[in-house]
Amino acid sequence: MSDPETQNQPLLAATNQQAAFNAQGGRSSRAYKVAGITLLACVLIVGQAMIAYFLLSQRGEITSLKEQSNNLQSQMTKGRSGEEAKYSTD
Repeated sequence: MSDPETQNQPLLAATNQQAAFNAQGGRSSRAYKVAGITLLACVLIVGQAMIAYFLLSQRGEITSLKEQSNNLQSQMTKGRSGEEAKYSTD
C-alpha cells in the first residue's frame, strides 16, 4: 500500500497553485478597481476644468450684455423725460 502522505502531495500542490492563482486574480481585480477610480477622478477633474473655462469665457459676453442693458435703460429714461417735457410745454 502507498503512504497516505504521498497520495495527498499532488492534491496539496494543486491547492497551492490554485491559491496562488486566486491571489493573482485578487491583485489584478484590485488593480482594475484602482485604475477605474483613478480614471473617474481624472474625468471629474477635467469636467470641472471645462466648466471653469466655459464660465470664464462667457464672462466678457455677460459684461457686454450688462452694458447694453444699461445703455438701453438710459436711452429709455432720456426718451421718457423728453416726451414729458414736450407734453408739459404744450
